[in-house]
Amino acid sequence: MRLVILETPYSAESELGLALNRALARFALVDCLLRGESPIASHLLLTQILDDKIPNERDLGIRAGLAWMRRADAVVSYGAITNGVTKSIELSRKLEIPFERRVFLPRLQPSWEAEQLTIRNTFREREKRCVPIDSEWPMHRGSALRAVLEDG
Repeated sequence: MRLVILETPYSAESELGLALNRALARFALVDCLLRGESPIASHLLLTQILDDKIPNERDLGIRAGLAWMRRADAVVSYGAITNGVTKSIELSRKLEIPFERRVFLPRLQPSWEAEQLTIRNTFREREKRCVPIDSEWPMHRGSALRAVLEDG
């Protein structure tokens, strides 16, 4: 399997934006797996223990993620090019590691579109009911991703 560093936007100005960015990264992981690759998405992993809103913790997470690059066969990016993604692009060029901009495989696209709609609708409903954001998050159940993986 080809080892790839996965880059997607993470930070966002709203909880909805953050939820959409996390979902994008999860779908990008599946897309890489469907391509026969072994992806690492340090921004999903390290933000579980580091606070992305605290500059020194964000910087530590970015540096830790970039440290894996020397082992990677490629850096792949989905979504917008952010400051964090730019740092990855610059280092990949310096290390002469291929960088690829991507879109989802066609078979994954309908599930991604459905997931975005689910996330947006979930947030609208929670706003109406004043329910805390993390209390019933549908993506934790692997909703759309499970169906894609089961179709194999």
